[in-house]
Amino acid sequence: MDLRVRIDKLVVDKLVSDDVVDKDVVYKVAVTLTETEKNPGWTGLSYSLDLTSEPSVARIQISGTAAIGGTKEEVLPFLTSGTKAPPAVLAEIYERQYGTIYLLCDAIHVPHPLPTLMRA
Repeated sequence: MDLRVRIDKLVVDKLVSDDVVDKDVVYKVAVTLTETEKNPGWTGLSYSLDLTSEPSVARIQISGTAAIGGTKEEVLPFLTSGTKAPPAVLAEIYERQYGTIYLLCDAIHVPHPLPTLMRA
């Protein structure tokens, strides 16, 4: 299976004026994942992740597209989840973008979300 991820928009907002990089926060996540195309051998997706910290010191918004290549048997388990956990593709998208998110949070001195935030 092959996953290609593209960022179309990434915004990291500092919601307070203080230096809060060492503050203990928990990030809550709102997710949108939409299948945009389905062809033999690959599936196109659009995604949006909105991470908001509690307490409210930072907000991270990331959106873009992804393409998953492979057979139906390879791709289907990656796109579905039998539990309340998000599909594995969301965790993979987040983890591939994490380095960029980390650097931007560091640049504006806000706490970083955990790299495993999207894992069940």
